[in-house]
Amino acid sequence: MRTYSLSEWEEKPLQSNWHPDGIPERDALNLYREARLREAELRLGRGNLLEFHRSGLRAGQVVGVIVAGDCRLEILPKVDDADAQVSRRSLFQMLARTMDLRLSSSGVTSLGSQDNDLLEILIRHYANLLYRAVHRGLPRSYNVVEADLGFLKGQLNVSQQFTRLAATPQRLACRYDELNPDTPLNQILKAVVTQLLKATRNSQNKRLLAELRYAFDEVSDLDRSQPLPLRQVHIDRTNAAYKELFNMAVLFLGGWRQSLYRGEGRGFSLLFEMNVLFEEFIGRCLRGIGSKEGFAVALQGPYSHVLRDEVGVRAFGTKPDIHLQRNGKTIVVDTKWKRLKHSGGYTPLGISSSDVYQMMTYADVYSADAVVLLYPHTDEMSQAPGILKRFTTLTSGRKVLVATVCLSDISSIDEQLSKILTDLTVGHV
Repeated sequence: MRTYSLSEWEEKPLQSNWHPDGIPERDALNLYREARLREAELRLGRGNLLEFHRSGLRAGQVVGVIVAGDCRLEILPKVDDADAQVSRRSLFQMLARTMDLRLSSSGVTSLGSQDNDLLEILIRHYANLLYRAVHRGLPRSYNVVEADLGFLKGQLNVSQQFTRLAATPQRLACRYDELNPDTPLNQILKAVVTQLLKATRNSQNKRLLAELRYAFDEVSDLDRSQPLPLRQVHIDRTNAAYKELFNMAVLFLGGWRQSLYRGEGRGFSLLFEMNVLFEEFIGRCLRGIGSKEGFAVALQGPYSHVLRDEVGVRAFGTKPDIHLQRNGKTIVVDTKWKRLKHSGGYTPLGISSSDVYQMMTYADVYSADAVVLLYPHTDEMSQAPGILKRFTTLTSGRKVLVATVCLSDISSIDEQLSKILTDLTVGHV
């Protein structure tokens, strides 16, 4: 399978005499067609995922993997102008935090090479976790079995014994419970193994998945004419170890277009809008920090309104990305997946006026002591990550701050965010 890689907003030229290492037009068209279908499913504007020009393919602000036929395209975020390997690792770690993946048991450190894209890393994580889980035993559930046996097992089905088996007393109509691995959860896990085995091109992933396929021999295949039995899966204390695997299985199966249900199409995509992922990632991080440092943290809330009409009816709803409160102080954080740049005058750092107006609204509606516009850090900035600019509104004197976090080292994110909160709450707000 031919694999191509792009960064956000990067363009890959079509193969030609001038660009012999470019992407063949046939592959570019196949990937573009698959991207158009995904844009419709995700309700994205045209071109937000991929644009096709006479000169080549141009990525938008959606990252992940697109598979179309026998080629696939990996789109990576622009992280501090880092190389593909660092961007891929950062993206995977952001996904891990937002999806509650246990990286300590992932075994993906060996996949940091340029030859393994995001899909292969996620496949390895899933395969390793599933391999460990099935060697402890597949989750099973009790099914009621009715059978005619030569010995009593469970309970005697009296009505059947004295009617249907009245003439053959040597056979006993038994009803008993039997542990069975053929459960909706195992059927879903098996379906993912089957699909990933077709998608992976990594030899070790192929070996792991092939071994796993044999572990599900007693599990029936999903009926492709029916929807996935997601609502029939119940995670409880008996199968809690499979919660992460189930969540990843839903993610993988959602990436296959049509093929799981009707056997049609070969398209596959794992796509993530970076503005949404960045917001969710920072929110998860701040929620963890808040629980340790005494902040009450609300994500996507609390809901309020900007205006009220002449009879007192409220209108124009609003909810901030992240709302923090401690000791009577309120901080509102709004994440922006945009690249700041050096500029002065009326638009410092190239910040959009509409973003500033939005933050002023939050400051007023939520009586915030400070509102923070939080961006990813870039190498273009002469300052270190953290609070870059402090502004005060001319009317109410509320604080509007601009801050960045460096994503090239995800392990330091909590420390970076804690420092920003400390600067905000210890005499600086």
